[in-house]
Parts: sequence; C-alpha cells; structure tokens
Amino acid sequence: MTRITQSMSLRQTLYDINGAYDRLSRTQSQLSSGYRFARPEDDPLAAGRATQLKGELGTIQQYLKNVDEAGSWLATTETALNNTVSMLQRVRELTVQASNGALGQSSLDGIAAEIKQIEDAIRGEMNTSYAGRYVFAGSAT
Repeated sequence: MTRITQSMSLRQTLYDINGAYDRLSRTQSQLSSGYRFARPEDDPLAAGRATQLKGELGTIQQYLKNVDEAGSWLATTETALNNTVSMLQRVRELTVQASNGALGQSSLDGIAAEIKQIEDAIRGEMNTSYAGRYVFAGSAT
C-alpha cells in the first residue's frame, strides 16, 4: 500500500490545471485564428489531409476553368458554323434560281457577284479565332 501525501496530491492537481490551461490556450488560439491547427505538428494527420485537399481543390478549379474554356470554344465554333450554314443555304438558293434559265445575263452576273461576296464571308468565318487560336485550323492550333 502506498501512502498519498499532501505534496503528491498538490503536484497532481497542478499537473491537471496546467493541462487544462494548455487545452484552453489551444482552443482560444483555434477560435481566434479560425484554423484547427496553426502548425503541422499540432495535428499531423489533419495537416496532411489539408495539404491533400488543397491540391485536389486546385485540380478541381483547373477542371472548372477548362470546362468554361471549352464551353466558350464550342459557342464560338457553333456560331461560326451556323453562319456558314446560313450562307451556304443562300448560295444554294441562288444557284437554283440561276439554273432555271429564265434570267438574263445581268441577273446572272448579279448572282455571281453575290456568290463571290458569300464566298469571301465564308472564308472569314473559317478564319474565326478564339483566344488567339484559329477555331478551324486543324492540327495547326
């Protein structure tokens, strides 16, 4: 049987009070900083996980940026293609009109001039660029 002295009891009480004070200090530090740990040694597992999550967050942000970029690229491409389709439909209308044989030479010359203008406009659509890169450049982009 061991005898518990007043000194031992006092020492244990002081040890418990110091432990409570350390926990209180750590909690106050967490509350004031808004962080669960200030240094990696405060919680090594959480620090490692936080570092991993920060890397994953950066990756996800890059994915979101890529999705936005791809959406803008597709919108630009779609606009250029829709414009080109409209112009090609107009060329079809003009060629059908010119092929019926009922028009005079001056009307045919007018149709030819309009088709030439449409050709230049289509060439312009095919040179559409987005963010400094040509949309329809194939492997040159």
